Amino acid sequence: RMAGVDKPVIRAAVAGDIPRITAIYADAVLTGTATFELEPPSATEMAARLKGLVEGGYPYFVAEHKGRVAGYAYASQFRPRIGYRYTVEDSVYIRDGYEGRGLGRALLTAKMREGADPSELITTAARHGIDIAALPAIAARLG
Repeated sequence: RMAGVDKPVIRAAVAGDIPRITAIYADAVLTGTATFELEPPSATEMAARLKGLVEGGYPYFVAEHKGRVAGYAYASQFRPRIGYRYTVEDSVYIRDGYEGRGLGRALLTAKMREGADPSELITTAARHGIDIAALPAIAARLG
């Protein structure tokens, strides 16, 4: 866990974060299976995704450690059908080497504070993020 001065800063993602977000996601695409993508998207595509989610009212946060983005998380529409209108998909990605330091929990906590109900989250995690087996326990701890 990061403590004291090493504690990460959780903040809303901005356009200037796109290069790091793109790099973290590219690693997840190339080394994991949770993204369901075969080729990493470009920075332009990642910027469009960020913009679309934020404009749609969904939370999108980064975890910054010592001035560098070490992870990010966002919520998005789960499915367009009316029955899913209150259900969001939750995605968390952590930079390689930062796993197990509480970043995923900090990012999820920030999203809960933005109004995402943990009982309504359908969670996906990249290989370099949260251990999928740990997700139910994390959600339970968050409320």
